[in-house]
Amino acid sequence: MLQGIVSGALAVAIGINMEYYTATIDNKAFGSGNKTTLNPFGGIGVIQGWRGDLKMGLTEQSVQVQDGSPKDVPLRLLAIIKAPLKMIDQALLGNASVVKLLNNGWFNLVGFEPASDAFYQCDQVGSWQKLTNSPD
Repeated sequence: MLQGIVSGALAVAIGINMEYYTATIDNKAFGSGNKTTLNPFGGIGVIQGWRGDLKMGLTEQSVQVQDGSPKDVPLRLLAIIKAPLKMIDQALLGNASVVKLLNNGWFNLVGFEPASDAFYQCDQVGSWQKLTNSPD
C-alpha cells in the first residue's frame, strides 16, 4: 500500500508542486505568461499571440496577484509519511523517479517512526536524520 502512495499520490503531488514553484519563481522561463494573449496549440500547450514559443506552464494570473507579487511563497513540497523508516525506504526504492527527485533535493521528506515516536528527515534514500526540538 505504501508503494502505491509513493508511486501515485506522492509523485503527482511533487509534479503539481513543481509546476507552481517553477512558474512562480520564473514565469517567463517556466510559465506561460499572460493568459489574455495565449492561443491553444496542438492540445499540448499554448503560444503567445499568433506565433511564438510553445509554453506549457501556468499563467501569470495563476501564480501572481495584480501587482506582480506571488500569491503564495514558492516552497518545495514537504511530504510526511507515518511508517517505519525501513518500509518508507523500500517503497521509495520501487520508484526510481521519486528517488531521483528526493536525492537531488526537489522535495523534502519527513518520516514519522511510530516505534520511537520521533520525526526523521530523509536527505537521500536510507539516510535519515532525527529532528529534535530546539530552544530557539
